Order: sequence, then structure tokens, then C-alpha cells
Amino acid sequence: MFVANGFLVDTHNAHSQGNGSYHYHGKPNALYLDDNDSVVSPLVGFAADGYPIFGPYFDDNGTIRKAVSSFQVIAGSRPSGTDSPGGTYDGTYRDDYQYVVDYGDLDECNGMTVDGVYGYFITDGYPYVLNCFKGAPDDSFHK
Repeated sequence: MFVANGFLVDTHNAHSQGNGSYHYHGKPNALYLDDNDSVVSPLVGFAADGYPIFGPYFDDNGTIRKAVSSFQVIAGSRPSGTDSPGGTYDGTYRDDYQYVVDYGDLDECNGMTVDGVYGYFITDGYPYVLNCFKGAPDDSFHK
């Protein structure tokens, strides 16, 4: 559960929808066991566009470290009114974040190229898995 907004997920940071589809909103705890900087994280799956999804750790020129998202919480107050919750930007809502080029390691989709392979990375902060697709999702994902 994400306490700030009451959003319910299981111990793997995922849940099922009414149609039975199961999806993740954070680190998929069951998909990789090593959460330390002694090993590069494994491939945990593929996105709808075919690009791989990796755990957080990668080899950065001989140093194994976590990939860092390039999103940050916007400073200041949200607009107020009938279509906005008002209050201070604090990370509660998706729109509380902005992408900042080169703020972290990852692009606007939460991916980067390592050893010639583009892939998405799971991160500790927003957007956690991926934010958009670099490629075109396969038609089988369209309903």
C-alpha cells in the first residue's frame, strides 16, 4: 500500500485489475533476489515494445550501482481549483514530477543504453519501472 494515497498493492508492488490482468507499480520483489551493489541486476522481463526491463543495478565503467531516474518533484504549489487538488507538490500525484534532462542516468521513459543495449530500468523513485515506450508496442497489447 502506498500510504500517501491509499493505493493498494501486494508485497510485490503489484495488483490485478477487474479484468484479472496483473501489473506492477514498483519494484517487482519476486523477479530478482539480489538488491545490492555486488552484482548487476538481471533481466526481469520485456516491455510491450520489446525492449528489455532490468533491475536497478548496472555496471557503470567497472562500478556496479543503481540507475537513477531523471524525474524530480516540482517545486512549489499545485494549481488550485475544480480540476486540481491544490497543495504543495510532494510526489503524491503523477503530475507532481517533471523530467529533467541529465538529472539522473535515465531518459524520459526510464531507460538507457548499456553495452549497446537499450533497456528500461527499475528505480527506487518515480516512475519506478517505465514512463513511456521508446518503441511501438506490439499490436497484441492493444485492446
